[in-house]
Amino acid sequence: MPGDDVLAFDDFIYGTSAVYSSSFLDGPLAELESYSIQATVDTFSQNTLTIQLETSADGRHWMPKNPGVPEISVSFGAGATVSSFGEDVGARPALALARLRLQLLSSGGVRVRVYVRQGPSARFTPLAIAPRAWLRADLGVTTDGTGGVSTWRDLTANGFDATQGTATRRPRLATPSQLVGGQPAVYFDASSSGSEKIMSMASSLAGFTAGHAFVVFRRSVQPPPSALRAGFWRLGTSGLDTQIPDISGNIQDDTGSTTRRNLGTAPSLTSSAHCFESRSAASAWSAYLNGQSLGSSGANTVGFSAAPDIGGDWNVGSFYDGAIAEIVLFDRILVASERSRLVQYLKARYLMPSFP
Repeated sequence: MPGDDVLAFDDFIYGTSAVYSSSFLDGPLAELESYSIQATVDTFSQNTLTIQLETSADGRHWMPKNPGVPEISVSFGAGATVSSFGEDVGARPALALARLRLQLLSSGGVRVRVYVRQGPSARFTPLAIAPRAWLRADLGVTTDGTGGVSTWRDLTANGFDATQGTATRRPRLATPSQLVGGQPAVYFDASSSGSEKIMSMASSLAGFTAGHAFVVFRRSVQPPPSALRAGFWRLGTSGLDTQIPDISGNIQDDTGSTTRRNLGTAPSLTSSAHCFESRSAASAWSAYLNGQSLGSSGANTVGFSAAPDIGGDWNVGSFYDGAIAEIVLFDRILVASERSRLVQYLKARYLMPSFP
């Protein structure tokens, strides 16, 4: 089974009662170190499907392997064919058997085909859902002779490269102790006044009439020791900087907006990987950390920066201490099925099992 696609489920589901993968897979599923799951749904009505990996010692008493975090959660409209991808990135189940639990949120009917294979999925990248900008630290990074990152290339070819022409201002590739979820990252250091590290994007975002931003990061210092070391990026137009967090421990963000909002106290962000997500549209703004809502507002004017920065805000003069592994920017708000695919990809890549 390792390395091969195995059909785990192929049938119709009606109503809201849970159904399960074939019992002949209980043993083989439990042998895998990690899972890539692809579900294709032929829909008859609008609904939401969740797929949860469960384990058992005796085949009678089952429990979720990752309680509260379905491996796939996908919403869809009527009359469509939708593919969704998910992974389980934890260790092999401690119990002897494993199965997949499938359930619809609302009454209705769908046909579902689920394939499982060992290892992370190579089928999905953010390019599949057409971002305007995609920066990932293991791809498209150019360094100078001293290891400074001079260019961080936009993988969409839309021209949103991040650059830094001044050698003393260039961030560096993360060392092994600075990785984000075990993955490469670009490391920004704001500890030296006058040579804080920051990059500017080559193209304006001002033409965006809506936007959805994701960034995977890990701070090195929390809270920031000064306001000058509290910056993160400049993607909004409030005239104030995004701070994750500020010196008081609160998250402040204006991504894609003319208004900066106080989003409350940040949890510890110095260990493991974290994903900050911000959405901006006319009369609708919201932000999330690791999939959990930080706040929202129905009063919003879209405002994306004409001179976007990563690793701080040149205008305010505040800079970031920590690593950034991946940035994905859209000029629209993702629909639920698109967001689900992206979240599952980030969850698997950066070992974020608690990210819903």
